[in-house]
Amino acid sequence: MRSHSVKWVRFFASTFFFAVLLFSRAGAEEFDAPASSTAVIFHTEGKVELRKPDGLERMTAEVGDWVDPGSEITTGEDSGCDIGFGEDRQSVARLTASTRVTLRVIDAGKIQLSLDEGRVFANVRDLKGEFSFEIISSETVAIARTAGWEQSLDAINVFENSLDVSRSGGQAILLEEGFGVDLDPQGNLNELRVLTPENRAEWAESGMRTEEPVTEEF
Repeated sequence: MRSHSVKWVRFFASTFFFAVLLFSRAGAEEFDAPASSTAVIFHTEGKVELRKPDGLERMTAEVGDWVDPGSEITTGEDSGCDIGFGEDRQSVARLTASTRVTLRVIDAGKIQLSLDEGRVFANVRDLKGEFSFEIISSETVAIARTAGWEQSLDAINVFENSLDVSRSGGQAILLEEGFGVDLDPQGNLNELRVLTPENRAEWAESGMRTEEPVTEEF
C-alpha cells in the first residue's frame, strides 16, 4: 500500500513539473516574439474604424489597438490614422482621409499592407537583413527597407532613399529619391517623372520626414 502511495505522489509531482515546464516555455516564446512583428495604432483623428480578422462589423479604432494580420482600417473624410510597426514604432504608415488598408502579413520577415483606396504616407527605417515592408496597390508592389514615400492607387512618389516597384505584369524598376511614377488602369508603369515642389511640400507638411519626429497632425 505504501509503495502505491509513493508511486502516485511521484506521478502527480512529475505531471505538475511537466505542466509548469510547458507553461514557462510557452511564455518564453511569446515574450521572445520579434519586435518587428507588432503593429499598433498610435494616433487617430476624426472617424477611424477597425475591423478585426474575425469580425463582421467595424468598430471605432482607438489609440493602443493592436492590428492583427487580416485587419482592415478605414478613415473617413477629414480623418487620419498612424500605424506604428516594430520596436519604438520605427516604421510608420499614415493613412490620410478616405483611405482603406488591410494588413495582410506581419511576421519576422515581412510587413505587407494592401491599399484598397485612398492614399498612404510611409516612412520605413533601417530594416535589417531580408526583412521588408511592402504596400500593394492596383497590382503594384512597393518594397522598402529604408525609404519615405507616398502611395495611392494611381501613383507612387519617393521622397527618401529608394523603392523596388513591380507590377503583376512583370515590369520592375528601382524608384529613386526625387522621382515618381504613375500607374495606369491597365497595370503598366508609366515613365518616371521628377517630383514637383508641390509634391515635396506635401511630404514636408506630412511631418513624416526622417530628420523630424513623426508628428500627430494631419
